[in-house]
Amino acid sequence: MRARSMRYTIRLAPGLFAPRDGRAVFADFPLRSASLAMADVTIRIRPNGPFLVEGPFTLVDSAGNSFPLDPAKPAFALCRCGASKNRPFCDGTHKTCGFESDEKSPS
Repeated sequence: MRARSMRYTIRLAPGLFAPRDGRAVFADFPLRSASLAMADVTIRIRPNGPFLVEGPFTLVDSAGNSFPLDPAKPAFALCRCGASKNRPFCDGTHKTCGFESDEKSPS
């Protein structure tokens, strides 16, 4: 039996790494099968910094428009502090705006 192509969309809460004006940003991940989904994309939380997204994904704004992403780039940093001038992407402003956050998995 052939696996159906699926898409998985995550709504990013305003102020997290979406604009603080209330617009939502959606991250849209293509899935080839449920068993491969977690292996295709990894999101790492950087201490006091951005989310680092590794693997193939599509980043979609609240109007349904995709952000241009270079497929040759191995990872993208998404802003968590909300102070980036290049949101939803990180521009390093977290280093100077006093952002502190280092969530740990409950293991």
